[in-house]
Amino acid sequence: MTEKPCILIVDDDAGLRNTLSDLLKAKNYFPVTAATGKHALDMAEKHMPDVALIDLKLEDMSGLDIIRKIKGCHPGTECIIFTAYASKESAIHAVNLGAYSYVQKPYDMDQLLLVIQKAIDKLKRKKKLRESEEKYRSILETTSEGYWLLNSENRILEVNKSFCNILGYNRDEMLGKTPFEFADDGNQKIFMEQISKISTTTHQGYEIALKKNNGQDLQTYFNTTTIRDKSGEVQGSFAFITDITEYKRTQEERDRLAIAIEQASESVFITDRNGMIQYVNPAFERLTGYDRKDAIGQNPGFLRSGKHDDRFYKEMWHSITRGEAWHGRIINKKKRRQFL
Repeated sequence: MTEKPCILIVDDDAGLRNTLSDLLKAKNYFPVTAATGKHALDMAEKHMPDVALIDLKLEDMSGLDIIRKIKGCHPGTECIIFTAYASKESAIHAVNLGAYSYVQKPYDMDQLLLVIQKAIDKLKRKKKLRESEEKYRSILETTSEGYWLLNSENRILEVNKSFCNILGYNRDEMLGKTPFEFADDGNQKIFMEQISKISTTTHQGYEIALKKNNGQDLQTYFNTTTIRDKSGEVQGSFAFITDITEYKRTQEERDRLAIAIEQASESVFITDRNGMIQYVNPAFERLTGYDRKDAIGQNPGFLRSGKHDDRFYKEMWHSITRGEAWHGRIINKKKRRQFL
């Protein structure tokens, strides 16, 4: 929309065209005029008007045909029937073709200006909505997270490029499908359980393994939101999908390491960056005689046997705090004053 909204006036009455044009200019509109249907379509192509005032009866074309053709080429143009011959049937037909309203001749200028302004306001709302949709669509297409939108029958209406890439499908291969078609039997049950909650929840999160196009498993986390209309009826749902395959693999490795440390025969303790003990394994308790609760939060200095001087500990901690591995033999004391 230009700074001055463009109004196309289509009427075979030259006096009416000129009068309306002058009035609209005075109201800070940009009017253009046409006396025939053909000329109207040419002017619509040239100026892409915001609003078109169209006489119902012209010599070469009906106003309904002009509306049909303008809306076909420029769906954003709001069309208003402007005629002395409007009937209920023609008005309904015009609205079905996409007309915004109709004004009957002889017209009341205040009424006409009000209808034009309402059409402009509607156009602005549509533009803002379109800009908002484009903004969020751009976000969805550029995010690294997957996204899909399901209708009330749990079929995919939209899916973003990231999720297509993650699963290895193109968009056309996913649209219209159900979630169950991307999971094995066990995970289909998870989908069924979660989808059954859509009508009673607003948000839900869960982990599920999907099947990629190449047959490999994809570990994912679904963050799902239910979509409802104003009456509360469920219209569908959308979900952001995070690939947690690497996270799950790392977690499994950490779990295995934790089990190994817990079951190790060697004494192990872990400190924070300030040197305070945060963890000890069962072997530590067994070999030192100190319970876990005695050691947690303590500085390892409480284990000193007196067999090493300060320089020994200083060099050891200097290596550790630089991120280097330290290897050596330490003589510590047990809880009952025995040396390890």
